[in-house]
Amino acid sequence: MERPLWSWGRRLVYAFFSVTAVVIVSVCEFVPLFRPQGFHCNDPDLSHKYIGETITPTEILIAVFTIPLTILLLNEYWGRIGSNNARWVKQALYWYKDFISGLLILLTIVAITKVLVGEPRPHFFDSCKPREAINCTAGAFIYHFQCLGKDVRQYQDASKSFPSGHAAVSFYFFLYLSWYIQKNLKRVQPIVLLWMQTALFLIACFVALSRITDHRHHWWDVLFGTVLGCAMAACSALTFSKNFKLHESEVTTHSFDNRGGGPLTFLGNENHTVQWFLNKNNAFTDGNDGSHIITP
Repeated sequence: MERPLWSWGRRLVYAFFSVTAVVIVSVCEFVPLFRPQGFHCNDPDLSHKYIGETITPTEILIAVFTIPLTILLLNEYWGRIGSNNARWVKQALYWYKDFISGLLILLTIVAITKVLVGEPRPHFFDSCKPREAINCTAGAFIYHFQCLGKDVRQYQDASKSFPSGHAAVSFYFFLYLSWYIQKNLKRVQPIVLLWMQTALFLIACFVALSRITDHRHHWWDVLFGTVLGCAMAACSALTFSKNFKLHESEVTTHSFDNRGGGPLTFLGNENHTVQWFLNKNNAFTDGNDGSHIITP
């Protein structure tokens, strides 16, 4: 009997920790747990105007949850062309589960750190409008303050600058997918892989730098978020995904050494591309109905 890639016991454990992570992140985001740290009177680093966000949290979460799943499904499908092994969906979901596991841990760390540190954002004065900042002595540190801003949600968020969640998530996205691409697209030329990874890197940089230009974070918030995201991606790839080694029940003649990059094989080694076409053409015999399939 074929052993499943993921037992029901592991599914329950994963579900428990996933729900726990979501609850922790939600509580940290919407419930005021700790008093935010104070500020220096007339601090220029906190005097920027609130101008909105180039990339909203909703937009980045949608991208981070959907794009990796699409890439994983397509690559696992293309890697099984010419084979009657239909477990490519399960293998793709197995990698995706690892990706989400690391992402939830990352979001939990970011949410808890934001609450514990309580650092003011660059637009703190504009969003909070603290009463104590009206007639204070320049440079004096204000420990206790009261916000006069009308948007409660906005001035609560104004004390959650460190670290940058956008930077952490975007660089986690970049490094995990780049690692997966490097380990899985064996037939693709290194220059093509490099360009794909460069594109992911530029996307991550754009997201992270937009947090500084939007005056949503200080540069050190973004830097720490970047390091945190990369560290979590490395941990996920090595610990959860086991450096992207196939599950033992998946190791067949269509292992990583023989898997390709779908249409990208045209950009790979010429002999590999010819072999791919030969394998595909030999997959059907005795007519076009596909009733007799040979595994190359």
